[in-house]
Amino acid sequence: MPGRDNNTLLWMQGEAYYIQMPKMWNGGSLMGKVATLFKVYADNADTVSQLIVSTLKPTSVQVEEIGFGIKVIKVMFVHEDNEGSTKYEEGLRKIAGVRDVEVAEESLL
Repeated sequence: MPGRDNNTLLWMQGEAYYIQMPKMWNGGSLMGKVATLFKVYADNADTVSQLIVSTLKPTSVQVEEIGFGIKVIKVMFVHEDNEGSTKYEEGLRKIAGVRDVEVAEESLL
């Protein structure tokens, strides 16, 4: 695929995500990166997904219909291994209209 040379392909929840992965150098060793995929359930998925993008700046956001008009927002963050994903989960929960947040998958990159 053109334009994918500098990106990393990551498979999570059966879907392909292309993410930009710069090499980080820290005193002689490469620092570990983690991709965390959240499922966010909200009253209005389209509006809440826009709020998520504008306030938290995630790596990736997708709105997916799961049936009978119910939508789930899949939000991915790439962060340092030692950072943890708790701050992202708390940030998602603070957004108006969010009913529930769950960690769908975490993967070391």
